[in-house]
Amino acid sequence: MNFKAEISKFRGEEAKVYQLHIPIPEEVSHLLKEQKISRVKCLINKQVTIQSGIMNAQHYNFILLYSQLIKTYQLQLGDEVSVSISEDKSEYGMPFPDELEQVFLSDTIAFNFFKSLTSGKQRNLIYIVNNVKSQQSRITKSLAIADHLNMMEGKLNFKLLNELIKQYNHEKN
Repeated sequence: MNFKAEISKFRGEEAKVYQLHIPIPEEVSHLLKEQKISRVKCLINKQVTIQSGIMNAQHYNFILLYSQLIKTYQLQLGDEVSVSISEDKSEYGMPFPDELEQVFLSDTIAFNFFKSLTSGKQRNLIYIVNNVKSQQSRITKSLAIADHLNMMEGKLNFKLLNELIKQYNHEKN
């Protein structure tokens, strides 16, 4: 499915959570809903592919743009973009970091805890690792996540996880 849209920005209450995004035209939203597609791959301006969930605003569906994408491709409010959208059939809906995979290969108990989480929580953990450039930081975060899952017996407490990540980062310096 292909369409063109202007990059938009939320105002008011919705702006507290979401910012720049691509509104999905009603006819495309209808087709996605009809086909029960909730996670998509989007090729934007024939330059970059992102994996995303279809988000819902009060009056329309949208694709959220993250800040690194906006900076890298110099996207701005009001820019018209071409979008080619298809179902994301990947297991996690985003690239799985090699560092996290290696940690889970050596710690199957943590990986089993990870697999028992909801898909949204799995994506949160994957995002935490993917969101840093340094390979050493990805390794450190992966180790902290595995240890947290083991200590908490598969339960997630993001406040405690963040404290553990800070502790691991401090120990590495």
